[in-house]
Amino acid sequence: MSIEKSILIISKDKKNRAEFKSLFKKARIPFEFMSSFEKAKAMLKKSAFNTLILDVDSYYEAPLKITRFIEKARQISSGVTILLASSASFLNLTVTFLKKGATFYIKKPIQEKELRAVIDNFDNRKKIIVKNEKLEEQIEVLNSKLSGITLVDSLTDCYNYRYLVRRLKEELVRAQRYLRGLSLVLIDIESLRDINERYGEEFGDTVIIQVAGLLKKNVRENDVLCRTGGGEFYVILPDTARIGVGKFCERVYDDLHRHKFGSKDKHFTIRVKMGIAVYPSEGINSVATFMKGCRKAIKVSRSKAREAFTFYSKKDNLKEKSDDPETLKNKLDALNQMVSQSLIDMIYGFAKTIEAKDSYTGKHVENTSAVAEEIAAKLKLIPSEIEDIKHAAILHDLGKIGVEEKILLKKGALTVKEMEKIKKHPLIAAQILKSIHALSGAVPAILHHHERYDGKGYPHGLKGDEIPLSARIIAVADVFQALTSDRPYRKAYSIEEAVEIIKKETGTHFDPKVVKAFLKILK
Repeated sequence: MSIEKSILIISKDKKNRAEFKSLFKKARIPFEFMSSFEKAKAMLKKSAFNTLILDVDSYYEAPLKITRFIEKARQISSGVTILLASSASFLNLTVTFLKKGATFYIKKPIQEKELRAVIDNFDNRKKIIVKNEKLEEQIEVLNSKLSGITLVDSLTDCYNYRYLVRRLKEELVRAQRYLRGLSLVLIDIESLRDINERYGEEFGDTVIIQVAGLLKKNVRENDVLCRTGGGEFYVILPDTARIGVGKFCERVYDDLHRHKFGSKDKHFTIRVKMGIAVYPSEGINSVATFMKGCRKAIKVSRSKAREAFTFYSKKDNLKEKSDDPETLKNKLDALNQMVSQSLIDMIYGFAKTIEAKDSYTGKHVENTSAVAEEIAAKLKLIPSEIEDIKHAAILHDLGKIGVEEKILLKKGALTVKEMEKIKKHPLIAAQILKSIHALSGAVPAILHHHERYDGKGYPHGLKGDEIPLSARIIAVADVFQALTSDRPYRKAYSIEEAVEIIKKETGTHFDPKVVKAFLKILK
C-alpha cells in the first residue's frame, strides 16, 4: 500500500489504541496515531492522509467537538474519507456524525477482512453501512426526527432543552408501559448571579462547565444530563424511584459542596438547590407536570436554608385556586407590603445592632444609603439594582459586630494587628448575609466596598471593573460620609474639603465614572 493510502487514527484511549495498533500491524497497513483534534487537523493540512479513522468510543462525552472536527476536516480536504469506529453502545451518536459529514461506519470489534474491504473499496461504502438492518432503521427514524435540530448545549456538551422534553416523554411512556419508576431532578447553581457580578459572565461560564463535568461523573450510563440555560441542569433517571434518586442527590450535593470551583487564584465553593419529581406519584403524569413538579419542589428547598433538595408533594398543588382579578390583585398587594415591611424591619434591626457598639455607625449608614441611592439613580441603574445598593449601604458595616469596641472607639492610630481585624468586617458581613435569599443581591457590594480602583484595597485586591459596580458606588458614598462625620480620632471635614479629597483619589481609590455621578448629585 502506498503512503497516499496510509491511515491517521484519532483515539485517546490507551486500550483502544493498542487494539488498533495490533490490527493494523497484522494487516500491514501503514498508520499513525493522534489523540488531539487540533494536532490531527494540523497533520491533515501538511500530510497526504486521505483516510481518517475516528474512535467514537474515546470521545463520546464530547459529541459537539467530534461534529466540529468532522466539519473542519471536510474544509481542509473535501475528498478525505472519514471512518467512524464505534461499539454498539454508541450507534445513536454515530448516526448523528454520519449526518454531519462522516463517510461511513465500522462496528467494533473490527475484523481484518472488513478493514481491508473498507480501505480497498471506497465505492462500496454504502453497502458496509447498511449491512446492519437495525442501523438502517435508526438512520431513517433519525432522518425524520433530527433534521435541522440541535440537541446538544454548545457550552457544556450536555443535551439541551429540546432533547430533555423529547427524552422525558419517551422515558415516561416506557415507565408507564412497564410499571417502572422514573425520576427527574432540577439542579440550580444559586450562587451563579454573584459569580457573574463579581468576576464576569465569562468566568461564570467556566464555573458552569466545571459543574457539568462533575455532574457527568455522577450520572449512570442510562441517565440523561441536560442543561436548559444559565445555571440550571436537569437529570432524567430511568428505572429510579424515591430512594434511589434521594441517594443520587445526596451524592451530587456532597461532591458539589466539597469541590473548589473557578481558577487557581479565584476558587470557591458554590450554593446549589435541587427539586425532585418522581413517577409514580400523585400529580406526576406528563412532561409538563414533571417540570412543574421540579420547580415547585426547588422553591420549597430555597425557602429552607438547610435543605439541599426537596421532593415534590401533592400538597404543593400545581394549580392555585382561581380568584377574580380584583381579589387576586389585593392579595398580591398585601403580600408585597408585608414582605417589604419585614425586610425593612430586618435591615434596620441589623443596623441597630452595630449602633449599640458604635454610635457613629447608626447615623452613618443612613446617610451613606441616601447618597449611594442617588448615585445609582444618576447612573441609570434598574430599580432592583438600586434596591440592592440601598440594602448594601445600610448593612455594609454589619461585620463590625466581630470587632472589639476598644478598636472601633480608639482615638489614636490603629496598630497593624488592629487594622487586620478591622479589614475582616466585609468578610464577616458577607458570611452572615449570604444565606438570606432576599439580600443576596446586596452581598457583592458589602463584600467589596473596601476594594480600590487601583487594586490596592481589600479583602481580595480586585481592580477596576473587576470590582462590582455596586461596591464602587458604596465606596464613594461611604468615604464621603466618613470624611464629613466626627470620628474618635478627628473632627469632620467640610463638604468642600471632602469633595477635594475624593477628587484627588479618583482613578486610584475611586471609579472615575462613579465620582462623576457623585459630583453631579452634589450640585
